[in-house]
Amino acid sequence: MLRPGALLALALLSLPAAAAAQSRADVEAPTQAVSTDGALGHAWLSLRSDVVSPFLGVYGGTVELAPVAWLSVGVTPSYVSRDSGTGLSVDGTLRLWLLGKGLDGPFLGAMGGVVRTSLDGADTTGIEVGGDAGWQIVWGSLTVTLSGGAAWTGVVDGEAQGIEGWSARVRVELGATFR
Repeated sequence: MLRPGALLALALLSLPAAAAAQSRADVEAPTQAVSTDGALGHAWLSLRSDVVSPFLGVYGGTVELAPVAWLSVGVTPSYVSRDSGTGLSVDGTLRLWLLGKGLDGPFLGAMGGVVRTSLDGADTTGIEVGGDAGWQIVWGSLTVTLSGGAAWTGVVDGEAQGIEGWSARVRVELGATFR
């Protein structure tokens, strides 16, 4: 359930689009059909979770917003729990949507994040940078996202614990997308 502050922010974000639509309606002929795609007219909010990562001990989800039809920003907090230790990470993404339909279709992205791990009492903090490419398919509001890319992780504090260097990033996500 959305909090009252989030509902207010969503309402305020939709005001300019609603005002623009009303001014167009005043000028356009009355026989024109009214759009039912929502205030923004494109897929603008996606909530997803990776379906493969839990089998690898990684639990998290993604929230992604597209203020315009060709660009989105997202955040993915994750918790890692394995026999070797635990960790937390938060990744931020910036994606370019190649079809200009919002969060639907092919994309290219850049990401950055922070990771914190603990292994045998030794704590490590690292930063991540990387990129990905993929395709998000939306049926109604059901969403499937397939993506792949690479990221580099560098240690900024503590021992490396095997997290430093390049790694592949492959995701298969399921979730919901809203228009």
